Amino acid sequence: MYGVNPDVELYSVKVLDGDNKAPLSRIIRGIYWCMENDIDIINMSFGTTVCSQALKQAVSDAYAANILMVGAAGNGGGDVEYPAAFEEVMAVAATDAQAQMCDFSNTGEELDIAAPGEKIRTSGFFGGSVVTHGTSIAVPHVTGVASLLWEKDLSKSNEFIRQLISYSSRKIEGVNECGFLDAEYALEIYDEFSKNFKDGELDKDSEVAENLKSPETFDEVADDEAYAEGRWHTDRHATIVDRNNAAGLSTEVINIVKEGAVYPDKSNSGLNGSINNPWWHGRWIHPNGVSEVNYVAAVDMITYVATWGGDVLNTCNPTYFGEMSSTLFNEIKADLLSIYANFGQILPGKNTKANRKYFMYGCGLHTLQDIFAHSTTRGDGVLIDHDKNNKDVDADNINYYHRRHEVAKVATSYSLEMLKEDFYTDGKEIIHALKNAYEDASFKIIKIKKYVNENGYSDPILSQVTISSPK
Repeated sequence: MYGVNPDVELYSVKVLDGDNKAPLSRIIRGIYWCMENDIDIINMSFGTTVCSQALKQAVSDAYAANILMVGAAGNGGGDVEYPAAFEEVMAVAATDAQAQMCDFSNTGEELDIAAPGEKIRTSGFFGGSVVTHGTSIAVPHVTGVASLLWEKDLSKSNEFIRQLISYSSRKIEGVNECGFLDAEYALEIYDEFSKNFKDGELDKDSEVAENLKSPETFDEVADDEAYAEGRWHTDRHATIVDRNNAAGLSTEVINIVKEGAVYPDKSNSGLNGSINNPWWHGRWIHPNGVSEVNYVAAVDMITYVATWGGDVLNTCNPTYFGEMSSTLFNEIKADLLSIYANFGQILPGKNTKANRKYFMYGCGLHTLQDIFAHSTTRGDGVLIDHDKNNKDVDADNINYYHRRHEVAKVATSYSLEMLKEDFYTDGKEIIHALKNAYEDASFKIIKIKKYVNENGYSDPILSQVTISSPK
C-alpha cells in the first residue's frame, strides 16, 4: 500500500501506549526528540482539551526550529483540541465522501485545512488493511502533501509550506474556516507562489490564482470485510457514541462513555455473549430459554444506577424499573456490583464517581444499541440472527436492514442528551428514535411495544414496529 509520498523518510516516534493514551510529558519529549533528530514534519494524530503551557512551549520551540506540525482537530464535534489549536500547528478537520465536513469533526477558527477523514483505507495488522475514520486519519493526508511540496526545495520555511497548502485548497460549501486539501493545485502554483512569498507571507499584490475547483466527491465507497465500521460489535458501539454526541459532551466524558459502550463485548468483562448475558446485548430471552428479559427495563436500570455513580446499588429494587422481574434485577445487580468493585482495574487511575457514572452509562448504551441488532426480525417475522456463512444477512451487518442502525444512532444521540442532564434512559428514547429514523423500514422489533409500555410509555409507532415472537 502506497501513501501520499512513498519516497519520504518516515520515523515512528512512539508516545502513545496500547490504549492510545499518553501523559503530556511523553508528548513533549517526543517533540523535542524530533527537534534533536532534524525531523521536518511532525504528524500529530492525537489531541487533548487541556491547554498545557509546557506543551505550548514545546510546540513554539519546534516551530522556531522550522518544523511543520500537523495536528488533528479532534472528533467530538466541538472545539479544536490541542496541540492543533495552538497557532504554530496546522489544524486539520475531516471531510466525508461528499466533500462535506464530517459531523464528528471538531471545528473552529483555528482550522487550517480539511482532508478526507471518513471511510479511509489504511494499513492494518499483519500486512492487512482496514477502512476507518477520524481527524487523526485526515492528518496524514496533509503531512504527505507537505512532504511532496517540501522535497522540491528543503530550504523553504515551514510557514511557506503551510501557507501554500492553505492557499491552494478548494473551497468547501458552507465552511469559512478552511478549505479542502488539493495537492495537485499546490504543485501547480508552487513556482508562482514561491516567487511572491516574501517576509513570511504571500505578497498582497501577487497574482497567484486562487483555487476555484469544487472538491471531488465519491458516490460509492467500498465497504468490504476490512471496513472497521462495518460490523455491529465492539468498536461500532464506541463509534455510534462518538459520532452522535448531540449533547456536546466533552471529549473526556465521551471517551469514558465509549469505554463503557464497548466493555460488554470484551472477553475479560464476563458480560460478553448475547445468549448467556442477554440483558447486556438487547436480547429478549433468558439463558434458561423460558424467562423473558425486558431489555428496556435493563437499559433503565443500568443507566439509572449509572447516574448515581453506582452508589445506589444496595438501595434500589426491581419496582423502580417498570415491570422488571426479580431474576433480571439480580442478574444485572450482580454485574454492576462487579464493575463497581473492580473499577480501579477496569480503568486504572480513574476510579471517581463521575467516571463510574459515564462508564456505566456507556454500558447501558451498549444494551440500548444492541436491541436493534439482536431483537429484530425481517418484515416477514424471520429473526435477523448471526449467519457465519453469509455476512450479508448477519445481524451485525449494519447495512442489512440498515434502518436498524439508523434508529440505534438516534436513540444514542437522545440518550446522551439525557446523560448531560443526569437523566437515565427508560424507553422514551426508543420512541423518539423510532419516530425520527424508522420511516418506511420493514424490520420488526420483538416485544418492543410490551416492554416500552411496561416502562410507562406508549405511542402508535410501537404497534407499527412490534412483533410478539420471531419465526
